[in-house]
Amino acid sequence: MKVVVGSNKGGVGKTTTCMNLAIGLTIRGKDVVVLDGDGQGSCHLWHGNRAAAEHQPVVPHAQKYGNLVNAVANLADKYEHVLIDVAGHNSTELITSMCVADIVICPLQCSELDTDTLKRLRKQYAEISPSNPKLRVLIYQTFGETHAQGRVIERAEFLEALLPYPEFEVLNSVGRYRKIYKSSMKKGLSVLECGSNKAKEEINELLDEVFYG
Repeated sequence: MKVVVGSNKGGVGKTTTCMNLAIGLTIRGKDVVVLDGDGQGSCHLWHGNRAAAEHQPVVPHAQKYGNLVNAVANLADKYEHVLIDVAGHNSTELITSMCVADIVICPLQCSELDTDTLKRLRKQYAEISPSNPKLRVLIYQTFGETHAQGRVIERAEFLEALLPYPEFEVLNSVGRYRKIYKSSMKKGLSVLECGSNKAKEEINELLDEVFYG
């Protein structure tokens, strides 16, 4: 499966989501590669930190910028799952990877600044889907409220903001605002390899919903 983790908004947890999914799939015995298509290089930095600390398992990764069509196709011939991390804007990497992907996971916070970027994603999807009709766009809420009452209200607001976009699927899984996501990334780890059971549950729910649902 070819999965793009991208959106037209920065700071929403794209690389964090991508790396946690990569480790999660690898732990489950899947053959995975990560393609770093973001010039910021956060994915590459994570892999460097992981290699320096000699963490296992090792997740193969590649870097490629610009048109990603051929790079994605070549990796898909060798690996069961290709996860593609792209920059948070209307980039060549986002557009070209969407042209050949099976799924786009679009992380967004419950914020008007975030959900308003779906207008651009809708336009991109409308232009790409005729030539890639299998493409699915899954909206993943990130940095969600952790307190019980607040999370219910916030989730309702998020779902309401997504009502004008019926062409996109809203995932039931939610990534909450937890420090472990940031601290694990600095160490080249996934939250699945750290001590937070709640964060582990969130990533496992996302894995189940996207890859096993």
